[in-house]
Amino acid sequence: MIPATRNGVGRPRKEAGDVAKALLLMEYLQVSERAATDWAWIFKEKLGITAELSSRSIGRGFENEEVRFILLKVFEWTGNAFSEAEKTVAIDATGVTESIKQNYESVKHDDVGKAQSFLKLSLSVGTACHGVGAFALTRGVGDSPLFEPLLDETTSNWHSVNVACADAGYLSRHNCQVAAETGVIPYIFPKTGITLKQRGSPAWKAMLSSMVQATQAWLRAYHLRSDVETVNSCLSRRFRKLSCRKENNKHYEETARIILHNLRQLNTAIHEGKINHKTF
Repeated sequence: MIPATRNGVGRPRKEAGDVAKALLLMEYLQVSERAATDWAWIFKEKLGITAELSSRSIGRGFENEEVRFILLKVFEWTGNAFSEAEKTVAIDATGVTESIKQNYESVKHDDVGKAQSFLKLSLSVGTACHGVGAFALTRGVGDSPLFEPLLDETTSNWHSVNVACADAGYLSRHNCQVAAETGVIPYIFPKTGITLKQRGSPAWKAMLSSMVQATQAWLRAYHLRSDVETVNSCLSRRFRKLSCRKENNKHYEETARIILHNLRQLNTAIHEGKINHKTF
């Protein structure tokens, strides 16, 4: 149920459902707020939009608590739809474009300070259908601390997950143990100089021992991680730089984009027979 909010002075707010649909349409078409008002009017019957929306109503949509609630619920629904199909998740992060003048890849090795200031999108992606089960939008946070919350959110919704893959940026004894205690086998690529000493993490030693004893099989499982790279590339090519200027609004703009990605992957999975549409 949408949480109730008090109207301020002036005209009453537009229906949150209408605004949320218009925002998703705007992100899907990658158009401006002004152009989105025209497209929302054109597709109002198909989308079930009940009122005429102004560019200001759409532009301020990401600040509306009711709209935010709807977007989060829709993301939750689209993510949960992949639950029965996904058994392996891949976790990775990439820089999010906020300006056309600079990008994360151009500075991450040359200027650590500038790289820390970039917005980073961390994803937990299913390797069967390429749907996003969890994500985090952060700034100045390393990869490793995000492994546990991403895996926890994903496994709480996708109950069939039993394998998690991640690159060396997520390597730690804590992350290996967290995965094992969740019932998930970790495949996190090792770094040079590490040892088999478990130091309170039996899962750490078990993971490294399995890599040594059956290297090719271990690498085949680990390289499913490339699927999350595919999703990162898909999102960066499909969508332009984030348009929201306020830091908190960027999270909900990215939520709308991931919803659109999940809907596309869900449609593909249904037509490929990976998901039975009658189950959700």
